[in-house]
Amino acid sequence: SLRVGIFLAYRGILRSNRYVAVLIVTILTLIFLNLVAVGGLLLGLIKGSETGYIKTYSGTLLAQPLRSEKFLQDADKLIDFARTLPGFLSYAPRLQTGGKLEKDFRGRQKGSEGNSISATILGIDPVLEGQTTNMANKVLEGRFLNPGERDAIVLGSILAGRGATIAIG
Repeated sequence: SLRVGIFLAYRGILRSNRYVAVLIVTILTLIFLNLVAVGGLLLGLIKGSETGYIKTYSGTLLAQPLRSEKFLQDADKLIDFARTLPGFLSYAPRLQTGGKLEKDFRGRQKGSEGNSISATILGIDPVLEGQTTNMANKVLEGRFLNPGERDAIVLGSILAGRGATIAIG
């Protein structure tokens, strides 16, 4: 039965238009690549961005207050509970708020619009942040905060005018 199938396939190819056969094979190849390769590529992009977010920003667990609250209630109890979880390594508490950064606000005329951008502002402990995330290793220019330093800031690459230059992972 295999010989009959090969014979019929051979006769079908000889009698048909060769361009149609090439077109069918090309379309089937593209369908296969769409199902297998593109799905794997998209899954890899999603997994890579998730891993980068966890390593650089959030850690494995990110606890935030309810939208109606300004602060996380009983944060000490939450940290004590997290320490009892298996695999707990470290934590990094943060104060987060929204803000507006404005360029050359002293030289601007009163009543005129300045060059400004809204941004998320984080207050962090550099020691605990370094134990939890690798944010300090992503500094492109200058240096990260030193322990106990209260009069310094670290700008993200977009706010600093560098564009998004984050390496995932």
